Amino acid sequence: MEAFWALELATPSGAQLPVRSLRGRPLVLNFWATWCPPCRKEMPALSAISTKYRDRGVQFFGISIDTESNVRSFQTQTPVSYPLLIASPSAVQLTEALGNTVQALPFTVIVDKNGKI
Repeated sequence: MEAFWALELATPSGAQLPVRSLRGRPLVLNFWATWCPPCRKEMPALSAISTKYRDRGVQFFGISIDTESNVRSFQTQTPVSYPLLIASPSAVQLTEALGNTVQALPFTVIVDKNGKI
């Protein structure tokens, strides 16, 4: 988990977000890719749940294993209610430490406010 907290992820606009800045609040992290049909299929439901739990302090993030341009294009066509971030393809290997033993997408992990999965 410490390797995850050490990441800096890009936003679709190219800004960098240090993952450690997300500590201290409940998180729902959905690893996905624009080329993944099951990932795209579940996004409307995740978006609705994100909206429902926003007032309870739960923050959702979509962490794409893709390029900034693909995520920007996707976001234009399919808006979601939570921020999308971009990770390098090697982040799929990192998800193994988070419980994704087969390194498949989509993969969602819930982290409590204390940083525990």
